[in-house]
Amino acid sequence: MEKARDIAIMRSIGMRGSDVEAIFIIEGIVVGVIGMVLGWSAGWALAALIHLAPAPTGNPGDVLPVKLTLLSYLEASVIALLSAVGAAWLPARKAARADPLTIIRGAA
Repeated sequence: MEKARDIAIMRSIGMRGSDVEAIFIIEGIVVGVIGMVLGWSAGWALAALIHLAPAPTGNPGDVLPVKLTLLSYLEASVIALLSAVGAAWLPARKAARADPLTIIRGAA
């Protein structure tokens, strides 16, 4: 909804709906990749901190087990990218199909 007016202006100057959607899909991919990299960093840092915590076993030297696998990073990456692209594409598709004049006038 925040971008509806921008989309309407782009459409009114002659951009096709598919071109407008592509812009927002690319934006979603960029945001998703940035979030993915930040998530990798934060996940690794938190896992390293958790691994330093003592385990409640009562044995000195026991730490909480942390399992970092490539598969868990890949799964999280796919979820982050799909979420970001979906969150960018669905509203852009709806707004790109709407009448630009109606959006600019403020009726939508």
